[in-house]
Order: sequence, then C-alpha cells, then structure tokens
Amino acid sequence: RGITHSLFFAPLLGLVLALVGCSLWRAQTPGHWRFAKTWLFMTAMVLLHIWLDCITTYGTMIFVPFSHLRVRLNAVFIIDLFLTLPLLLAFWRWRDRWWRMLLALVWLFVYPLAGLSLNAWHTAQVEARLAAQGRDVRQVTVLPDAFAPFFWRVLYEEETPHGMLVHLQGLDALGRFRAEESVIPAASPRLLDALARQSVAARAFFDFALLPGTRPLPPSRR
Repeated sequence: RGITHSLFFAPLLGLVLALVGCSLWRAQTPGHWRFAKTWLFMTAMVLLHIWLDCITTYGTMIFVPFSHLRVRLNAVFIIDLFLTLPLLLAFWRWRDRWWRMLLALVWLFVYPLAGLSLNAWHTAQVEARLAAQGRDVRQVTVLPDAFAPFFWRVLYEEETPHGMLVHLQGLDALGRFRAEESVIPAASPRLLDALARQSVAARAFFDFALLPGTRPLPPSRR
C-alpha cells in the first residue's frame, strides 16, 4: 500500500494495465475501445481499488511520495460480507440484467458512506457518555469489527493518576458497550521514537498503529 496506491501514480498504473489489456483496443477485436477509453477505464479501476482500501481500518497512503499520511475512514471491516456478497451476486448474474453491475458499483459507495455515518454517530455517542462520567479521555476512535455494522470497537486514551491508559471495548449496533474492557498502559512517545530510530520496520508499524500500548512481559519470559 505504498506508491502503487498513490493518487499521483494511478494514471501511470492505469497506462500499464491498458497496455497489458491491449486486446480491448486492438482494431482486430470486435467492438474494440479506443486506447484513451481503455486507459481511462483502467485508471478508474485503480482509483476504485484505492477507495476500497481507504474505507477500511488499515487505510492506505494515497499522497505518496509527497506525504506518508495514512487515510483510513474506518467505515467497513477489512473483510466485509455485506459489501462483498452483493458484488459476487451481481458478477454471477450480470449477463441476465446489466443494471445489476451498475447497482453493484453504486453499492461500493453507498454502503461505505453509510458505515462512515454510523461511525460518526457512534463516536459522538461514546464521547458524550465518557464526558458525562467526567473522564479525561482523548483520541476516541471507533473501528468497525467483524460483522459490522452490527459490531464495532472503540479505542481511546485516558489520563489517570497512574498515567496514560489505552482502552479497548466492543460496541453493539446501538452503541452500547459489550464484553469486557481491555486496558493497557499507553506506550511512551520517547520509547516509540527511540525504537523507530533503531528499526525501519518499527517505524512503519508505529505509523500504522492507532494508539500503541505496552504490556510488561511475565517474569518467566524476561
């Protein structure tokens, strides 16, 4: 999810795919496209792929090489059946009704946007609930869980007399907390910076992580 997922690289990757799919624009192909149309179509498919990465919790760096900002909208789970199954159905029966493919394309935008709206609603509900409890929290992030939009996760930091803590807890479709809360100490920024200077892999991991925490090893593993 690096340079190949960049908005600036998309036209070049679309050009490569258009050349690979040369049978689409060859004069010998019945009903062939123009080369420009093939290039435009392939670039649109690359941009669609980038969109599908951006709506997940992993996200992708769409502004490389100018910025390594990871854009993640947290709208759908990384493998979302409710997003995928309608696409498979449309692909299976598209020859019977061509408009099914058009509906599938619309679904690729409508469903994530609905998930994005639910995420914003859950985030506002959690922030209001924690504020009503008088807790000093920051960086509240709601993530889609498996079988979202019915299940979500909330992640946030809290300032306590024992230091900064990272909380992780599940949410149901109505925004109510479910299961037990997981609490670990937040990782020290100085520690993260020191590890990032020692290892490229560690730096990439910390750029990817949302709220990294630390957990002491048990005595048997020290």
